Amino acid sequence: MDENQIKRLVEKTIVEIQRKENSVLHQSEVVPRTIKPHHIETVFGNMYAYQAAITVTVAAADTWYEVTSGLTDGGQSDGVVFQNSHELKVNYGGKFLAVWSLSFSTASANQELMGGIGVNGTINTASVGESVDSTANDAMTTSGNIILNLSAGDLVSFFVHNETLSTDIVIEHATLTLIRIGR
Repeated sequence: MDENQIKRLVEKTIVEIQRKENSVLHQSEVVPRTIKPHHIETVFGNMYAYQAAITVTVAAADTWYEVTSGLTDGGQSDGVVFQNSHELKVNYGGKFLAVWSLSFSTASANQELMGGIGVNGTINTASVGESVDSTANDAMTTSGNIILNLSAGDLVSFFVHNETLSTDIVIEHATLTLIRIGR
């Protein structure tokens, strides 16, 4: 074989491999789960709190605080692990849709409370939602969604913020779901 024949054979082989990969990727539902590569699997996980009364101590107003306890494994996960009673650990990197909600209160009236999610101990301010109470101990809710670019090993958790005073925040209900939507 001359050099041109070898090049054509290599090009033909590459095209055939790509065609087979595309066929498998488009027909991933027929590939047994045990042999699907992680890049075509759906990766997801969730955590929640139900009637939890999680108290987050607010030492200073206008400061973000990570929620570090009191959450529960949502029981639905694949490639995302709930750990340490408050966070989701991503086992496979990619772009994730994060959908979250919080129900919380504070002992003082006229408080501006915010919630959101963060990665590796830092709030992502693009995820923030806000609520204002007019009565002390008034239940408020806020929610949001965001697309996060996460790496394997990243930790996702809730954050809260009292814009107005250094009054503790009590979380009654919470939910956070991560779903990988791209690589």
